[in-house]
Amino acid sequence: APALRSLAEARSRDMAKDWDSNYLHSVDWRWLTIPLADGPGESWIRPTVDVVKGETMTPLQRLFAVADDANGIGAKIDIRQWTFLNTDLVVHIHRVPEGPWIGIRAETSYGPDGIGTTLGTLFDEQGAVGAIQQSVLVRRRQNH
Repeated sequence: APALRSLAEARSRDMAKDWDSNYLHSVDWRWLTIPLADGPGESWIRPTVDVVKGETMTPLQRLFAVADDANGIGAKIDIRQWTFLNTDLVVHIHRVPEGPWIGIRAETSYGPDGIGTTLGTLFDEQGAVGAIQQSVLVRRRQNH
C-alpha cells in the first residue's frame, strides 16, 4: 500500500472538546484528510492512556486500541446526526507495528438499508502493517 503522509503533516481536530468524556478523550488523533471528504480518510492515532493503569501497552495492544476507528476515519456521514456501530471487525497483520503511532487509511460505503462496510489499511511510521474490514450498522442519532 502507498505510505501515509508523515505524522508531521497531520493536524489535530480536537474532537474531544465537542463530546462528553468518552473514547475520544483517550487518544491523540491527528488527521491527514478532512473528515467527510471524498475518497479515503487518513489519520494517525495513538492511545494516551494505558488499558491497565501502570502497564505499558504492547505494540499489538496499541494497534487494536485504535484499529476500530477506521469506520470513523472513512465515514461519509456526520457523526452528530448518525451513529455507525462496528458490528464486526477483522484485522490481518503482516508485521508487528513499531512506535506509538498507528496510521489508518479507510473508506466506508453505505447501503440504503443502514448497513455499511469499511475497508482500510493499517500503518506504522515505516509503512503498512495490515488490513482492516468492518461491518457497520447505521442509525439516525436520537436528539435529546
